[in-house]
Amino acid sequence: MRKYILILAVVSLSGIGAGATSEVAMLSSSGPFELRGASVTPGQGIPAWPVLAGDNITSQKTPVTFTFTDGSLVILGNSSQAAVEMSGRTPVFRLQAGTAHYSLKSLTAVKLMALNTTVTPAALGGHYGLDSTTTAVKGVAAPAPGLSTGVTTALALMGVATGGALGYAISQGVNSGSAVSGSQ
Repeated sequence: MRKYILILAVVSLSGIGAGATSEVAMLSSSGPFELRGASVTPGQGIPAWPVLAGDNITSQKTPVTFTFTDGSLVILGNSSQAAVEMSGRTPVFRLQAGTAHYSLKSLTAVKLMALNTTVTPAALGGHYGLDSTTTAVKGVAAPAPGLSTGVTTALALMGVATGGALGYAISQGVNSGSAVSGSQ
């Protein structure tokens, strides 16, 4: 009887712990980045790292790609910083510094934020950033005509070494399109 109660207690506690740190996305990059304050150097046999609610991520000289459970992508630009959270069942990508490119499966797949401002995308793909001196949202735009979300997604999925960097490079060249509104 004591064994049964002990086993039940262990299973119950492990379930509570697992729910508290659920995986929100997978992270990949071709260059070093920081995850949870620890330096990560890709290329050591681990293709992607789990991102948990509450994690902080800082990119260095290469972009970092977040792949959310529904397949939506957010690419954190070079020398940028972000945090990942959950709001109910919706992942939240909070840009804290720098730039980000997104390719969403639906307009509500991932809640995009810039500091404490909600970024409302006008299209499934686009980019936004924070001005380093004023922390104002800047360059918020949907992809230019002719650059479909599917193309952007395909580029980001081509591979960590080429696709992520190439997808980000293309996103930096996209400076036109529909404006995306920000609200608090």
